[in-house]
Amino acid sequence: MGECPARSRTWPGGERSLTGEDRLIDSDDEVARPRFGRPPGDLGTVMSGQHLCALYQDQDERRQLTAEVVRGALGAGDRVMYVGPGPQDVTLALLEAGGIETGRPLRGGQLLLPSFGEVYGDPATTDLARLVTTFRLALSQSLAAGFPGLRITGEMGGQPWPAGSLDGLVRWERMVSRMLGEVGIAAICQYDQRQLDEPATALIAAEHSGVATGGQQLPLALFIASVPPPAVRVEGELDLTNGAALARVVQARLAASPRLRIDLGGVTFADVGSLREIYLIAAGLPAGGQITLANATGPVRRVLDLAGFRADAVVIES
Repeated sequence: MGECPARSRTWPGGERSLTGEDRLIDSDDEVARPRFGRPPGDLGTVMSGQHLCALYQDQDERRQLTAEVVRGALGAGDRVMYVGPGPQDVTLALLEAGGIETGRPLRGGQLLLPSFGEVYGDPATTDLARLVTTFRLALSQSLAAGFPGLRITGEMGGQPWPAGSLDGLVRWERMVSRMLGEVGIAAICQYDQRQLDEPATALIAAEHSGVATGGQQLPLALFIASVPPPAVRVEGELDLTNGAALARVVQARLAASPRLRIDLGGVTFADVGSLREIYLIAAGLPAGGQITLANATGPVRRVLDLAGFRADAVVIES
């Protein structure tokens, strides 16, 4: 590992400096050696209940990882909760530096920016039952708002772990893994690898279902919650690879309200199969249900005209 720039942090009992030799958490090699090694985890396809560990070496990697987590959530139409490293303006600056346009996801309730304490409470006193209750409520609120799932990410190294307290951090991650599996939420825990020795990294990774890998292919389309809810805007390309994601998003939005407006103004390509998903779902709507296709672009209109799709519950705005 490279050298870590000196820094200071206030811990119970006073201030200490962190360098490459004096890391946040150190562990015993003999204890950690049997437990290292986890499979890679794709930030773009993280599943409900999955608990990934994301390691970064510098701030550029951190911005990239965070942007990929948020972009992956938008590519699935999920709500994403980013437990930020500081005040909200700092968090927004980090996201926007990674290329995330935050305005619409924030307004649509798809991007939430709570503090660590608001989400998890005090790590020293939180128990599994409380976590399960808290996150069941968060998931039910997300589903009620028309999101098919909930993802959580945040910086773990900046939290109030006692100096050198690897055992407490490992127990915490183990409890979070159990909670996520029980509730069905996806989470990606971010760690500055410069603050961990290698055995500690292995122990922490072992409490996750995989280690996230950066540099994944960008999602072809984003499904962004719009105002007023439960409208959704689609941006990008729709084809065989993300038709199921489109169907998942549309079904979740319709579960919140039987009348849905889909803004297709950002769609640059659409194939017959992806648009057929909308009409198949519309065929099963209850009386009074309706899907409005708004701002259909030229590529979308051409496919609709050629395919000849018809459904009483689908309205195409001119």
